[in-house]
Amino acid sequence: MGGMIPMVEPVRLIAAVLPLLWFVRQDLARWKVRDSVLATMLAMIPVACGLDLVSGGPWHQAFVGAGVFLAVSLAIREAAYRATGIDSFGAADVVLAGFAGAFLGWQAILVWLLLGSVLGIAHWTLMTWLRRRKGRRPRRRVPAGPAFAAAQLLLMILQAFGLYSGFPFVVA
Repeated sequence: MGGMIPMVEPVRLIAAVLPLLWFVRQDLARWKVRDSVLATMLAMIPVACGLDLVSGGPWHQAFVGAGVFLAVSLAIREAAYRATGIDSFGAADVVLAGFAGAFLGWQAILVWLLLGSVLGIAHWTLMTWLRRRKGRRPRRRVPAGPAFAAAQLLLMILQAFGLYSGFPFVVA
């Protein structure tokens, strides 16, 4: 996100990780995320904007990132629903996308989608294998949110260590 000053990056990670963990816990346990979690994630978008401002970066980048991620995720949700008739990308996942965009920047949308999808497939494969191993029937679906939250966390860690610049498929 621009030239980060040393104390901003840990605050940025903490501001993102705590709501992400809360989101993942809710999504895995109940396949439904409480409104209080979603409201917290939406409230963190201006916080990301403020952290951009403090770090010397463009203050509006968090809002642009959130807007781009929200628009793309809403388009994906609508396309998936029209193609399958199943609401596979829920409203909580759309809020997660806006939250991710605020902290990652709009340039990371392709990498976030690709990484989240790969992690989601890996999660589904592991859960299927574990359930079959225990003699139970595997589920046909797993929640998408935890995989995309893990993708956001991984990209933020890579950004913190200067290993990912935020532009698709470019490693710093």
